Amino acid sequence: QSTWGFAMLSQVFPSPLGGRGNAAIRTIKPGQEVLTCQPFTWVISPTERRCDNCFKLQVKQRCAECKSSYYCSRECVVAGQTKLGHKFECAVMQQGLKTHNRNPLTREIVRLAVRTMWRRTQSDADREWYNYNKTIDELTSAQPSLLNEETLNDFNALSQGLAHYVGVGEVQEWFRVLCLLQVNAVRIFDEELRTFGLALYPLVAVINHSCSPNCVLAMNGKSMSVRSIKDITQGEEITISYCDMTFPKEVRQRELLTGYQFQCACERCSNTQSDPSEQAINSFRCPTCHNFVSVGVPKCLSCQRDVSDVYGNMLQVCEEVIKSNQVTQNDRWELCLKTLPTNHYRILHALEGLMFQNLTDQDYESARKHATMLVDAYEIVLGRFHPLKSVKLAQLGKLQAHLDDLSNAITNLQAAMGAYKVTHGPDSPIITEIEANLAACLASQQMPASGRIGRK
Repeated sequence: QSTWGFAMLSQVFPSPLGGRGNAAIRTIKPGQEVLTCQPFTWVISPTERRCDNCFKLQVKQRCAECKSSYYCSRECVVAGQTKLGHKFECAVMQQGLKTHNRNPLTREIVRLAVRTMWRRTQSDADREWYNYNKTIDELTSAQPSLLNEETLNDFNALSQGLAHYVGVGEVQEWFRVLCLLQVNAVRIFDEELRTFGLALYPLVAVINHSCSPNCVLAMNGKSMSVRSIKDITQGEEITISYCDMTFPKEVRQRELLTGYQFQCACERCSNTQSDPSEQAINSFRCPTCHNFVSVGVPKCLSCQRDVSDVYGNMLQVCEEVIKSNQVTQNDRWELCLKTLPTNHYRILHALEGLMFQNLTDQDYESARKHATMLVDAYEIVLGRFHPLKSVKLAQLGKLQAHLDDLSNAITNLQAAMGAYKVTHGPDSPIITEIEANLAACLASQQMPASGRIGRK
């Protein structure tokens, strides 16, 4: 235990996946907190208005000099200036460091690099601070030889510019910091998984990846915790997912190789033919007999139709329809739904966009329809517990309550509350909201129709 983190149910060990990892020190059940961690440094996205010190939304003032950082109180202003080093960062930003015809300090990874470099130069008289710096030194960094040409050139230019304008650190040190953040920084997010910044959590960065992980990340204020979503045996490695689990293997592998410089060899990637999640997102319906066919199979096993070109053509049609922003009332979109399963990643991402648009347009009937499709699909692709499924269950329950579908609303709100306790923790603020919605539904169920909480 320390002021920076507490590995309650795991310990660092030499991982068979490579480098270091975390292993369970005893049997862990779904919904337990494996470890919790404070960030070493962080940055809020420039489009977000959140407190730069505590992440709260209720901001009252912003930095009068650079106008890039917001704060909710005088205490947070002082903490941001001293502990996070915004006073130092602000002076640099005002110099207008410019490369590529823009100010790169507006980029999250560059601001995070400046803050990380500043914090590492502070006094190590505090033993906890020294230990945290030591933990960062032991993290794996991106290998320059494996960076693509664009990223390599970008990092070289930024390192030279930062060393010159910031006045702290040599070019090589800045390059190392950028490489460190490239593979260790994580997105920070709210209870509904909306991202709002980037941070370095060293204890989380030690945890290795799996496309079928046994743990997920959750946030409570600035703290990030690792929570179990499966039964984990003593000695088993703790894993989280670095990528979108709804993607098929080839997309995940490409994303991990580009972003994290490794080729995943987890159980799901190694056994694509037997993994139910992989099979669910790697199939399509035969246009003739409508039975499912696995991607890569040249003929439908049921009717023997040649289907070698069907999948590729349908992906192209789906992408064109989504890009056109004309999904609703579109015959080509209906063709996509008839050919590709709902749990296909292209369909899933389109449904998320549709649901967002439905809510914006206050088309709650359509939003309920798309939320129902997403919940069913996520159950297949993501399994019993996953933060995305928890969020969608809560959204579906609230929509059903609004539309006076009380019986289904109660069922899904209860399921959402149970799921949130596993994926987000029992202290998540969203659980209080779900409990209030559930209580209102139960009370409304006892009322005449004219007095219910939903639409009139």
